[in-house]
Amino acid sequence: RVSNRRREDRVPAADAAPDQERAIIAWCLTNPHDFYEVNDKLQPEHFSHVRHHRIWEAMLTCSSKGKTPNRKQIGLYIDKRDREEETALPVLLASMIHELQNSMEGFDFQAYVDTVRSLGDRRQIVAALEEAIVRTRAMDVATPIEDVIEESIRSISTATSRGQDRDMRTYADWGLSLARRIETAFAKGEEGGLGLSPGLKAVQEVMGPLLGGKLYVLAGMSSGGKSALARQIAEAAAKDAKEKKAGWVYQSSMEMHGEEYAARSLAEELGIPSFKLERADVNRAELDRISVAAYESLKEYPILVDQRRRMTLDTLRSRMMDVRIRYGLAMGVVDHLLLIRSARKAASLQERVSETVEELKIMAGEFNVPILLLAQVNEKNILERPSGWPIAADLFGGQAIQQTADMTLFVHRPEIVTRRREPAKTAEFKHREWEDKLVMERGKAFVFTDKGRGMEGGLKRELTFDGPTMTFRDI
Repeated sequence: RVSNRRREDRVPAADAAPDQERAIIAWCLTNPHDFYEVNDKLQPEHFSHVRHHRIWEAMLTCSSKGKTPNRKQIGLYIDKRDREEETALPVLLASMIHELQNSMEGFDFQAYVDTVRSLGDRRQIVAALEEAIVRTRAMDVATPIEDVIEESIRSISTATSRGQDRDMRTYADWGLSLARRIETAFAKGEEGGLGLSPGLKAVQEVMGPLLGGKLYVLAGMSSGGKSALARQIAEAAAKDAKEKKAGWVYQSSMEMHGEEYAARSLAEELGIPSFKLERADVNRAELDRISVAAYESLKEYPILVDQRRRMTLDTLRSRMMDVRIRYGLAMGVVDHLLLIRSARKAASLQERVSETVEELKIMAGEFNVPILLLAQVNEKNILERPSGWPIAADLFGGQAIQQTADMTLFVHRPEIVTRRREPAKTAEFKHREWEDKLVMERGKAFVFTDKGRGMEGGLKRELTFDGPTMTFRDI
């Protein structure tokens, strides 16, 4: 069996959090109502120091007897291992309270509780792992490997099953979690809502803030501005995330090159057509402006553009997880749905779409970030429809998207449809009408919703679109 000395060596002293433990006890002695808020979550085993363990145990016992824990009552219920502890207890408790009163600056009761609980949980897991190692070594060599694995998992599960499941909590716990999140937002000056800003006012009015755990689908025709709008949304969200210290935006681009995104961002700022930037068709004065903007402006966006092709869902998840570990993950953008490969070779298009949307929805919840997924529409249906406007049924895998996504947002430029409906030039009158309509629609764009959970459907707002710089603007 592993010795106590070895166990102490495995858990660094910095992880013991004795100061936080003392502060929690002192605070609960002077604020009993807060004790009753945490007494069902914080157990004696969470305290690393043996005296703190016994004091908290006495406070729980006192509470179970219908008594309010205070310095006098604790003395009646504490497990007295020696006479010295019995006589030193009043002095110890008074010292704890005095220390807390002299160091209230920066004290956060809930944060201290979370720290002590988290470190206590880790110590239990380390102990369970060590116990599993001891049991595994002691097993008979003839024991089937399946039994060895099952016994090890059972040992670890025992240590991790005491109210440590973050995914399963009481209604009250979820309510308190939401209340704390809102309080944190207000403390950071985020009155008016949580989430990341999508930037453009029209987009904000249609889809609201980008909330963690939500899957947003942005759909439209090819060359209709999906990637351009997604870039602007990602940049606005990244700036907001930077201010809130929420992490980086991960952008998977399986269609566009990373430099294309940079070119479009620079085009918006400098007013130089993006195609000129991509072709290096610029003069010396423009080159100097590009170099300065590329260094000074683009570095303000905490965005990682991943241009890796042929990605499966597992690869996408692992790369997002890598960003989360290294930088902190604030949001994910995936461009686009039909380019994600299925692990199953014989999967149909419908199966691929359904699997992808469902997994991305799970990832959004797992990472607690908003994920923006770009999707294509069936353009044949739109061109044949008299109105020329897309609907949810035009989405490839529309039903799966409608059932799974939290919101479906369409970006539509009427001139794209009109341009593809050009009549024969021999029909002069119709062709002139077509040209007049094209002039009227040039630069017009719309964003609208088909589905938004908890929101009114069918919201529509107008934008303008500048073709040379590939930029949307509010009217």
